[in-house]
Amino acid sequence: MKTDQRVFVFSPAWTCALALLLCLAGFLFLIPSSISATSSSAAIGINFSGGNTNMAASETAGVVAQNNWNNASGASISSPLALVNQTGSPSGATVSWTSDNTWALSSVLDQAGNTRMMRGYLDTGNSHPTVVTVANLSSGTYNIYVYADGDNGTSTRTGSYQLSGPGITPTIISLTDAPNTNFAGTFVQANNSNGNYILFSNVPVTSGFTLTATPGQTSDGYPRAPVNGIQIVPVSQASPDFTLTATPASQTVNPGASTTYTATITPLNGFTGTVTLSASSLPSNATASFSPVNAGGSSTLTVSTATSTPPGSSTLTITGTSGSLSHSTTVTFVVATASGPAAIGINFAGGNTNMAASETAGVVAQNNWNNANGASSSSLLALVNQTGSPTSATVSWTSDNTWALSSVLDQAGNNRMMRGYLDTGNSHPTVVTVANLSSGTYNIYVYADGDNGTSTRTGSYQLSGPGITPAIISLTDAPNTNFAGTFAQANNSNGNYILFSNVPVSSGFTLTATPGQTSDSYPRAPVNGIQIIPR
Repeated sequence: MKTDQRVFVFSPAWTCALALLLCLAGFLFLIPSSISATSSSAAIGINFSGGNTNMAASETAGVVAQNNWNNASGASISSPLALVNQTGSPSGATVSWTSDNTWALSSVLDQAGNTRMMRGYLDTGNSHPTVVTVANLSSGTYNIYVYADGDNGTSTRTGSYQLSGPGITPTIISLTDAPNTNFAGTFVQANNSNGNYILFSNVPVTSGFTLTATPGQTSDGYPRAPVNGIQIVPVSQASPDFTLTATPASQTVNPGASTTYTATITPLNGFTGTVTLSASSLPSNATASFSPVNAGGSSTLTVSTATSTPPGSSTLTITGTSGSLSHSTTVTFVVATASGPAAIGINFAGGNTNMAASETAGVVAQNNWNNANGASSSSLLALVNQTGSPTSATVSWTSDNTWALSSVLDQAGNNRMMRGYLDTGNSHPTVVTVANLSSGTYNIYVYADGDNGTSTRTGSYQLSGPGITPAIISLTDAPNTNFAGTFAQANNSNGNYILFSNVPVSSGFTLTATPGQTSDSYPRAPVNGIQIIPR
């Protein structure tokens, strides 16, 4: 196992300009190392205790450490609760809330500080949104931290958190509560990814705000969007800091292949320090490296495996450190079981640039994708596998047209594979036939994302063939959700790919994509690519 570190510095030009202006004015400008203790602009913490022991005034908790947390008990409140700030002084603000229930993290001990704040939470047990309203807050700009960690055990659950209010542009951030990751002392920021807290940065508050937590996708049939606590930190008083996020939440590779994640650092409160990035907890015979940071504050983490890297799932920890500041986030890294024939990828290029053999793409990351050009094939296209070796398999296809996602840049990797697609422009089904495939059991991924803009379109995808029980899965192409680097599985739901699992193939299969319901009178069932993974 090998870890990698990368150092980079944030030096915004406006920081120098501000310092020069202040010096010319004859003032000494100091960034405080902790939150100011003034009663009008000190931080406010709200602990939804979930029936557990209330936090004592002396207990310190939060990403921005503070004490004097307000204990909010019960699933709802009949009248607003008056809030004190971190100094213990009345703030003038109040909080009210409504939820289905309260609950607690069964694996987290009821101990003082962060653990007690994170243990109890408001629960969406009956799938209704939880609504928390803070009123009469002093006008100003705030960083608002929402802590969210539910008692999900081995399940994966995603909730969406919307912040709204007078003068606030409604903002939605999703948080995925990953399996077996209950709070263990480390805060992990989620930004449409895994984590245990969300940060709404630089919120312009005139009088208050409303947080709406709505349960979303779940792997166990119990949707949840927990709210353990809320912390309201004035930006003008907050210490310089940064946030660290990583996307996508999970990648899968075959042994000997590599894949990438994007680590993004966002400066807060005038932060201009040097940040060191590192990755740890890789499986054996795997290595990690970071690219130089770009102008937007992001770096590409490349994780490479060897043919000897053992199969299985690992939770990689990405850490950014600057002096005493340290933030971590986690991603999932899966090495697939290598057995039998190698994977085959088919890219329906849609008139775009062909993928190079070296480009890596797919839910199960592979290279050597086969480029299938045109709306239909006049002859069978011979297929190579992910090693670049010829196979006996061929592919043929027919469709109405080809098209491309106008909002997706023609860039190497997943973008290029997802950009072009076979199109059902005249409402006829698209038919793709793979023949002479080695007998075996396969997972077959069908990538489907059309250029639908603000419309909602649903297609049905049928897999059939000798010895295969025909299976139909529908995929809804949601509005304003063109591919942006993250794969989302559809199973008669929203998404950008479908998975036919454990398909018993004797010689080949046929995929039939049929357009269905649409909100704009243009039915579509796009096929961007197909990936055939031996089990």
